[in-house]
Amino acid sequence: MPPLCVVGIGLALGNSSVAGGAFLLFLANLIAISIASSGVFRLAGFTSRFIHHSESDHIPFFKNRLVLSLTLLVLISIPLVGIMKEAVNHTNTEKLIKHTLTESMAILPGTDLTDVSFQDKKDDFVVRAVLRSSNIIKPEHVRQLENVLEYKLARPVTLNTQVVLIQDVNTETSTSAYAELLPQEKDTTTPVLAVGGTVPEEIIETVVQEKVALLPEYILTDFTLSYQRSNGTYIVNLYLQGPEELDDKFRLTIGRILEERLKRRVIVGITFHQMSFETSLNTNEIK
Repeated sequence: MPPLCVVGIGLALGNSSVAGGAFLLFLANLIAISIASSGVFRLAGFTSRFIHHSESDHIPFFKNRLVLSLTLLVLISIPLVGIMKEAVNHTNTEKLIKHTLTESMAILPGTDLTDVSFQDKKDDFVVRAVLRSSNIIKPEHVRQLENVLEYKLARPVTLNTQVVLIQDVNTETSTSAYAELLPQEKDTTTPVLAVGGTVPEEIIETVVQEKVALLPEYILTDFTLSYQRSNGTYIVNLYLQGPEELDDKFRLTIGRILEERLKRRVIVGITFHQMSFETSLNTNEIK
C-alpha cells in the first residue's frame, strides 16, 4: 500500500505512530527517487552549473544537490531503522508467544489456540489469547500458561483468555464443555445410542433401518444372517420392498458400514420385491 495511503489510514484511526512512520517512509522514497533521477540525468548529459565571476567559485549544482539529498536521507533513515527494529522485535515476540502457548496446550486436552495478541508495557507483557476448547478452562490452568510464558519471555506476564466452548461429537460419544456449567449435568460424555445393540443381529438391523429410513418408499421386511467360520465372513441377505430396485451403490454402502461395525468381512445380498408406491405408503401408515 502506498505510504501516503497509510498516512491517511493512520490519521483516520488516530494512530500517530502509524501515520508518522508512513510519512517518514514517503519522504525516504521521495529523496531516494530524487537522488536516482539526478544520477540518471547527470549520466545523460543534462547538467547545470551556477555561473560565477571567479573560476574557483564554480560549484556543480549536481554535487550540492547530491550532498543535500544524501544528508536528508541519512537523517530520515535513523528513525526508520528504529521503527523497523521495533517491528522486528514485535514480530519475534509474537511468534515466541504463539509457539509457547501452542506447545503448552498439552496441559489442556481438547483445547486449541485460535488467536493471540499482546502489549509490551516495558516492565511486563499483557497477553490476550483466544482459545477453543471442549473443556472448562479454570484460573489455575491460566496460571500454568502464564508461568511458561514468563519463563520464555523472562518478564512478568498477565494472561487474559477468551474461551469459546465447543462440542466434540462422533457416532459414539458427545462431549460438551457446557455440561460442566450445568449443575444437573455431572458427566460430560454421553453415549450416542444411534448405532444400537452389541450383537450382530441388532447391529445389522439398526444399520439397515437407518439407511432405509432415508428412503421412505422402501421397507425392510426381513433379513437373514449366516457366518462362515472358515474365512470369518458374515453373509447378510436383505429383503426389501419398494417401487423399483435400488442400484448397487446401496448394497455396497451397507456392506462397508457393517464391516466397520462388525470388524469382519461382510457379503450383502438384496432380495427385492417390487410394489407400487401407493402400497408402500399404506404399509407405512399401518406401521
